[in-house]
Amino acid sequence: MPVDPAAFPVGTPVHLDFRKWDDREHWQSDGLLLGDDGYGVWLGFPRGSRTYRPGHSFELTRDYVILVPRELGWSAMLFDEALAEQPMIYIDLASTTTWTTTDTGLLATLIDLDLDVVEESGGRLFIDDEDEFLEHQQLFGYPSEVIARVRADADALLEEVRAHHPPFDEGTVRPWLQTLRSL
Repeated sequence: MPVDPAAFPVGTPVHLDFRKWDDREHWQSDGLLLGDDGYGVWLGFPRGSRTYRPGHSFELTRDYVILVPRELGWSAMLFDEALAEQPMIYIDLASTTTWTTTDTGLLATLIDLDLDVVEESGGRLFIDDEDEFLEHQQLFGYPSEVIARVRADADALLEEVRAHHPPFDEGTVRPWLQTLRSL
């Protein structure tokens, strides 16, 4: 049964479950609930956490936070604390998030819809995985309204990141990184 993550205390364990359109497991991560604001629900992933998917696994070398928007519906926003002054931004276009409880905390499930908006620490900004998006339209039979929505959202988010509008600014992200470090 779906739940509201805002009803849970800061520090609640959260399993982030990215799946593909055909319900195959994609990226999996275990983090902590940091809180929520007008942009959505913030999750923290401390250095040393493991992120994995079938055939791949790695340990995080830095702390990072993820914003899971409530209203955008098609995207989850990842902010990675880069070595530069400004965080690197990685937006993974996805379905709306389903929040449920587990024996140990919360489960946030999203369907990955391929396109990613990426700003590297050096300032390079681009939309990634265009080829995968085209391939999966055929393979999974994405409905035309999903294709149009994901494409439009990716283009709009690219412009929001380019302008560094909140929440794509350091002033919005830094306090959440500080919350993570305080846990």
